[in-house]
Amino acid sequence: MLWGISKIYDLYLENPDDFFVIFDYVCDIEVGFNDTLHFYQVKTKDTSSPFSISDLIRKKSGHSYLSLLFSLKVNNQIKSINVVSNTKLSIKNTILQNSEIIPFESLEDDEKKKIEDHLKAKSILVTDLKDSFFIRSDFCINNPDTLLIGKTVEFLENAKGIKLSEPKLIYNYIKGLVDRKASYELNTIDLNDTIDKKGIKRSEIDNILNNLLGADRYREKTLSKIEALNGDYNYGEVLLLKTALSRVFKYGITSKTIEALIVDISNCINDNESTIQDLKLSEIVEYVYNCIEWDIIKDKSERKCIILLTLTKMESV
Repeated sequence: MLWGISKIYDLYLENPDDFFVIFDYVCDIEVGFNDTLHFYQVKTKDTSSPFSISDLIRKKSGHSYLSLLFSLKVNNQIKSINVVSNTKLSIKNTILQNSEIIPFESLEDDEKKKIEDHLKAKSILVTDLKDSFFIRSDFCINNPDTLLIGKTVEFLENAKGIKLSEPKLIYNYIKGLVDRKASYELNTIDLNDTIDKKGIKRSEIDNILNNLLGADRYREKTLSKIEALNGDYNYGEVLLLKTALSRVFKYGITSKTIEALIVDISNCINDNESTIQDLKLSEIVEYVYNCIEWDIIKDKSERKCIILLTLTKMESV
């Protein structure tokens, strides 16, 4: 799943056209773009010992890693099938062994025959091993989140040319989306339904980035408003507001609760514009605070942060 997030980042940067990545129980990751499909089986080891050809063709639940992949190679639309691992593939050609991508068709003749004989025994007829690869990927299986947060920072800089104050927010959002997609267990009807239920498209990443990048800008501008209250609020109150702001954005400013409050606060401000326009920022906050039915939001500092956030959003319209 986490390797799939990394793959999404790479695809987004490499492909201006739309693509999709499906998270699947049978073949771990399926990628589609330009009317082609690419299948990836992700196999990790928590030791430095490499995979061998024997490991790849060893039967497990009726199929080996390779027989499962080659059974999916049913037409020319399947552009590649891949085994992805964090370790090397142990083969005779030591120079090729140290490559990031090893084409199975480049193996020694006896190694290829071993694979071909295995596939034949599984009634999978192949004329060659073209378009099949072993990929070594430097992903960490002990602490992958730290590595991916770093890659998220790099991705955002390359994709949008910006540095976010809290890139972890975007990473956590994408990770949560991927987790939901990867956990979907029901049958799907066709490819479009499969992409909808179990996949992520480039257009979805665009929407996420646009929404969350906008949220980050709102966060920075709201923080500036909090700092502007230093003259009217004591240091402790300002510190509480800064801490509360992080919580508000952790809840998600597009959550139904906060969105509803923003609407109520906007209406209050618009309805009382003639009164509010002559007030200082701190006075506006206190005036609106007493105008709103807060219900679910109990924390006083969080309430004031939502008022300041609403003012920020209204100024940006």
